[in-house]
Amino acid sequence: MKQKPIVGEQLLAEIPAGRHSERRLETATVTKVGRKYFSVLFDNSSRDEEFFISDWRRAGENTHCNFPINLYRSREEMDAKNEKSKLVRLMADNFRYSSDWNNLDLETLRGVTGLVGIEV
Repeated sequence: MKQKPIVGEQLLAEIPAGRHSERRLETATVTKVGRKYFSVLFDNSSRDEEFFISDWRRAGENTHCNFPINLYRSREEMDAKNEKSKLVRLMADNFRYSSDWNNLDLETLRGVTGLVGIEV
């Protein structure tokens, strides 16, 4: 669970630009903080967007149909999250679409599953 933002805090917003486009970065200022939601105002916008405090997901109508807006406290936090996602995707694709796992012995595979917390 992320920490509760503070009114006036500047956040970094990673906003989708389109289906096959790069995400764009904007700064957002926290304008309101409640018990369940907090609101931010983006630099190029005139209305607040609400987010859940528990996981910083966007709140409101039809947000499940929209691309997610990811909020971060710093560039380092954003880079770490994106690198983590990339590494997980590469590992999954490597095991799914490659036969490299056939070259690993059973003990190595048991070690990997134990390391990531998978019980067999």
